[in-house]
Amino acid sequence: MAAAQTLYWNGGYEGDQGWSTTESVTPWALTPTGDPETYWVPGYDAVFTATTPDVDVWTAVAGTVTIQDGATFTTKGTSGHSLTVNTGGSGDFTIKDNSTGDGILRVVLDGTSAWDGTITVQEFNDANSGLVIDDSNDGSATSTGKSTKIVLDGGKLMLGAGMVATTATIGELSGQGIVKIRGSYSNTRGVRMLKIDQDTNTTFSGTFGEDTTRADNRIAMTKAGTGTLVISSTSGLATDAWGGYSGETIIEAGSLYLIGSSATTYTNVSGQNSYTVFGGATFGLDGTLTFGSNFDGLVTVQDGGILDPGRQNASGTMTLAGGNGAGAGLVFEGAANIRFNLGTNQDMIVLEESSMVGSANGGDGSVTFIFYNTGDVVIGETYNIISFGGTAQGISLNTFALSEESLLAGWDGTFSYGGDGNELQFTVSAVPEPAEAALLLGLLVGGIVALHRRRS
Repeated sequence: MAAAQTLYWNGGYEGDQGWSTTESVTPWALTPTGDPETYWVPGYDAVFTATTPDVDVWTAVAGTVTIQDGATFTTKGTSGHSLTVNTGGSGDFTIKDNSTGDGILRVVLDGTSAWDGTITVQEFNDANSGLVIDDSNDGSATSTGKSTKIVLDGGKLMLGAGMVATTATIGELSGQGIVKIRGSYSNTRGVRMLKIDQDTNTTFSGTFGEDTTRADNRIAMTKAGTGTLVISSTSGLATDAWGGYSGETIIEAGSLYLIGSSATTYTNVSGQNSYTVFGGATFGLDGTLTFGSNFDGLVTVQDGGILDPGRQNASGTMTLAGGNGAGAGLVFEGAANIRFNLGTNQDMIVLEESSMVGSANGGDGSVTFIFYNTGDVVIGETYNIISFGGTAQGISLNTFALSEESLLAGWDGTFSYGGDGNELQFTVSAVPEPAEAALLLGLLVGGIVALHRRRS
């Protein structure tokens, strides 16, 4: 047996296509074009030069794994099988169940450098099969990064015990499936943060959850990058059962839209933690955030943040509920914009609990509305736009104003508190004519183009 540090899977072996340390299974070659005559040695580097090979994983530990033209990792039998990558790697691959649907396979990224490529995880009948991001090294959580794109095709993305109190970063999340904790015991308690740092626009129709009844094991999420992530329940994997997702949610950059509700189904995990919207980032919701009884129940919009109640390109209702009875619900720390569809089928923001009276620190005119006409706005009509909890207001009426964009487009009107004193309303006195709005848009686009030409 030669002491090679790199073994090659070139597709020339006609026998058992198993990734195994069994000496009689020899699909590996010592050179890219050599004859397959070698079994797997734990810790070696692996290079797949064959085109989209189907590889039966038994139990393998590798250093760096390089996949040149795709690969599919599957398994035989019903015993637990795994592939652990201890250094890093690159290329696109798929994880899938065996042909009889009773396989058990985990691919564990536990390396010192980020995987560069797209990983597709198909559905397994086994609850603990799928892709695991872990860190058994120094807590730096470097096995994934912005170059790591995850597509769940009914499968599972799991955060391992080594991710407690640290952050796993991926560059994209899409598809449908489950994001959950792997290993949810008292000795692995804590928060595991998944940071989705994507510049692309994707939809994930799935569930975030711990798959545990332990309240001290939590998943949290950060949306970063310039792209838009929509978490939707349209495919049947509903955000209505977010599975105990109860860590903090941070919208650091780009846009995050949630379509569905997030009340947990796990008995010992009481509900949602806080949501924070950074400056320049956008948070949209068509559904209900039910905050846990151990949490204040806050959506905090930092200076420059944007709220977009409803869906990305459609109206909806953003509802905040639950909490410990102490949270103001909606907090504006400085200047903020609210994108709002106005009309019969309009947006709405509803704060259900009596403590959720709102809070704002930016002063007069700091929270501005960017209005969009749904097509039937009536001059002189008064529209409810925010329903605060209780019968009092926590935000001065002078805080609210029309945005510059709305004023330039031709909107005008007055804000007021109505109902029991807790309904923020807007009475329309002027609404843009469609032709004027189109002309304004054309002038704005023309101005941007002219400015670009002058600069270049």
